[in-house]
Amino acid sequence: MNSKSGIKGQTAERSEKIPFPAQQGFTLLEILIAIFIFAVVMTTIYSAFNAVVSKNEAINEGRGLYEMTRNCLDRMVSDFSAIYVEQPPLYEPPDFDDPPDPYRFVCTEEMVGTQNFSRVRFAGNAHLPLGRDKNTGIAEIVYYVDELEPPKSGYVLRRKDRAYPYETEDRFEETDDDPIICKGIQAFSVVCYDNEGESQAQWDSEEDMGKYATPRSVEIQLTVSNGETKYPFKTAVSLPVYREKMEEGRQGP
Repeated sequence: MNSKSGIKGQTAERSEKIPFPAQQGFTLLEILIAIFIFAVVMTTIYSAFNAVVSKNEAINEGRGLYEMTRNCLDRMVSDFSAIYVEQPPLYEPPDFDDPPDPYRFVCTEEMVGTQNFSRVRFAGNAHLPLGRDKNTGIAEIVYYVDELEPPKSGYVLRRKDRAYPYETEDRFEETDDDPIICKGIQAFSVVCYDNEGESQAQWDSEEDMGKYATPRSVEIQLTVSNGETKYPFKTAVSLPVYREKMEEGRQGP
């Protein structure tokens, strides 16, 4: 009996000496710090992701604007490269009461809204039949800037195309049916160069001042914008045909 009670006593004594493990956990301060760190990390990740997405959208928008403008310039280069100019003796300087030359070249500067833009008119073999128009051959081609009506705003570049025969005495009329070939126009100018390399912002092949010549080349300057960034473009076209100055004009029938 004594031995058993002694063993029990030793067992009880040992059990009293073995400590129980302390309960593990996080304090409120540690939880708040962890939440704060998590919030900082997530904010950083979101900001980086948002910046990447925004940059990608801007790149895509800029690429679309660039492609639209390049297509516009390519169209203009094709039109100028197909220009038609009537040469002497088929062409004779006009008398005072003669109708305008159907193949004349005219470049002017005109006020549209609050800005000055070029307007260029010439004849060429680059007619684009639209709708029921089945005519082919030489066409009157006009490039001009138009201001959009409210609620829309801004400037667009339009291309008017009429196949010959057309009424040469008709006053040029803008219509909403004229195709828009470029949007977001900030600046549009056509600079003409004569055979000596001198530049002119305006040109009329029917004027005696210019001796009834047509330009030797043209330089096209076009600036477009997406509302935030402006993109300037420039290209030059050496015209395949041109009429040299005619020193002696016709003095009557």
